[in-house]
Amino acid sequence: MSSTCLQPDYEQALRSHIGALRRKSLDEVQGRERACRETKLLRAEAERLGSEAQLQQAGLEAERREQHERRAQHEAAKAEVAAQKREGASRRIQIAALTDELVQLQSEAESAVRQAVSSARPGALARERAREAMLLAERNAREDLLRRLRAEAAQLSQELASLMDQSRLSPGRAFMVQLLAMLERLANDREVERRARDAERQAEELAALCQRQGQEHEAQMEQLEVDAKLAREAAVEQRKQAEEEAVAEEQELRERIKRNRRRAEKVEREAAEHQKAVHREEVQSIRRAAELSAQRWEEAKASPGCAQGDGHFPSTAVSRVLAQARSLSALREAPGVNPADLRPMKLRAEFPVIGSLQALESQIAAMTRMPALVRQPVPGLAH
Repeated sequence: MSSTCLQPDYEQALRSHIGALRRKSLDEVQGRERACRETKLLRAEAERLGSEAQLQQAGLEAERREQHERRAQHEAAKAEVAAQKREGASRRIQIAALTDELVQLQSEAESAVRQAVSSARPGALARERAREAMLLAERNAREDLLRRLRAEAAQLSQELASLMDQSRLSPGRAFMVQLLAMLERLANDREVERRARDAERQAEELAALCQRQGQEHEAQMEQLEVDAKLAREAAVEQRKQAEEEAVAEEQELRERIKRNRRRAEKVEREAAEHQKAVHREEVQSIRRAAELSAQRWEEAKASPGCAQGDGHFPSTAVSRVLAQARSLSALREAPGVNPADLRPMKLRAEFPVIGSLQALESQIAAMTRMPALVRQPVPGLAH
């Protein structure tokens, strides 16, 4: 009877224990289903993070190409500045050579003018003196001849007067002969006087010609001096103009060099700022994605279905991603750090982050392949 009394209690306890086990199994199944849903969400998030990482990698590649193009433009600007500097140096050398040549030509022209003036003046003066002496000698000779002819004419006039007196006293054939001879002699004397007057007129004309030639020579010498002065002034003006043009050209080259230098510096600053902004956005996006993944993993880990699982590997991967993102961001935002120096470090740091995300995705996929509990009927409780 005691056995019959204890049997219902045992069955009741067994049924209650089986019910508790069933409820526990149902809770575990629900927890595992919830964990599977969380793992699916984590896988989707990991895929999204992978796609974002790929997009960021593509953006980084585009940024690298853009940086390469900007660097090429900067190198081209530097080459242009160097070429302009070389051109300015060659122009300065040419200007100096042309200035020296101009000074040499100016000195040679001045010396040639002075030499021509100094060599022509004594010869001209000597020729003028010789011509004046010759004209003076001819004039003196002609004046002596004129005086002699005048004396002879006066003597002939006296003889003619005496002959006229004699003709009145004794006319005859001999008188007529003498008279004709006297008249012929007077005609000859008058011809000589006419020639003397012509000689005087020619002497005066020759003197006027000599004077006119002397004046023309003086005018030519003055014109030579004026031309030499004008040539010197033109040379000085040309040299001054060449120097002004050289200074203006050098100033223009310096302005172009300054503009190109400012443009290159501006391009470098813009590239550095853009690179810093892109890297800051990348670090922030990676940090947000890693924090979100860590938060979701902690939520999944805190669920009942995953409480007994081995969840330290994803937590370690997420912690590693967060640590790498924080260290890279801190190093990027540190004062006095050149972004160009961090570029190789950034490239090396991108691949561990992507690898950690891929490891997290593989571990989540391994968890989804865990066998789920299947509800089985308990013997004796089928009803």
